[in-house]
Amino acid sequence: MFQVGKLSGEDHSSIVLPVNFADVAKDHYLLTALPYAIQLLEYKVKFSFDKKIDPKADMLDHGENGGAYLQGLTSHLVKGKIKKWKSEKGAFAKGKSQGFRYFLKIVKGINPKFFKLKKDDNPMELAFGKAWDRHKGYTKKVLDLCILALKKCKIDSDTVKSWSKSIEDLTKEFGISSEWMKPTKMITEFEIKLILGDKKEDKPKLNPIFSSDITDPFGGIRSLDQQVHQIHKVWGPAKKIVNDIVDDRMRFIYSHAENKKAVSKKNKPKLEVLISNVKKDPKFFRVFSPQRAAGVHHTLTAFQLPGLPDNDKQLADSEAMIQQWTKTHKNPEAQAVSGAILNWWRLTINE
Repeated sequence: MFQVGKLSGEDHSSIVLPVNFADVAKDHYLLTALPYAIQLLEYKVKFSFDKKIDPKADMLDHGENGGAYLQGLTSHLVKGKIKKWKSEKGAFAKGKSQGFRYFLKIVKGINPKFFKLKKDDNPMELAFGKAWDRHKGYTKKVLDLCILALKKCKIDSDTVKSWSKSIEDLTKEFGISSEWMKPTKMITEFEIKLILGDKKEDKPKLNPIFSSDITDPFGGIRSLDQQVHQIHKVWGPAKKIVNDIVDDRMRFIYSHAENKKAVSKKNKPKLEVLISNVKKDPKFFRVFSPQRAAGVHHTLTAFQLPGLPDNDKQLADSEAMIQQWTKTHKNPEAQAVSGAILNWWRLTINE
């Protein structure tokens, strides 16, 4: 029973139902939903007059929660149209979300991460328990037909918009906020300006564009997807440099011998203290100088300095060393770097 195929001499698909289907359909959510699925799939119905179905023996018991889940899953089939998202909880909401997730599988080029979806579950396991595969009845076959029919449902742009995550959530989801542009103890505003260059006056952001274009209800989502890709393309390299610099500095600070002694479960000094502890290390100037922010840390030899100057003469000697380093690298990049280093150096001394 519930076999689908083309009979001899017919050009359409038919489904074979038990003769008592109408009498027992009300006893199981999947059987209740099946007529709607058959209509969407445009199957012709054939009855097997010598076979009957016993819902208790031939269909798995879904229980209260399982029934609510299946009701939500198949709710889109009733009108053949994907239902709008609502702020709902429980098994029905999970099923409704899973039904929309199945529908999305036929939409090309759409990332499910744009939508307010529940966890992707196995409907058979969620509705009937982990032992569902031991059952030899018709439950899985009927569910598969309902899932197939979900992909035949219609949808409009308002429904797509209702399922779409908020711009705030999408900003977090795809990592496109501008938080990384803010100066911290690990990277200065000056360095961020060096990294951003001409883009320093702009900020990455998403602009929602939902229209009632009936030819493509997902046009608004496709627009957001294109924006996400463009933002990553434009801002990704700068963001990576910022993150790499911050990560390297954090590793340097916390792996330093001075700070290993200072940090414990009971004693957690402020970041400013940990930074101060490593300033005498010559490596500090390589790790914390704006050289990388200027975009040349791979092309120029890192300069070495003995330590933080204690007086004006040492500061003058250190500045002379930086100037000499600049002369060694006779290119425009070196000129920009030397200016950046000198400015950073003086700020560091005056802290």
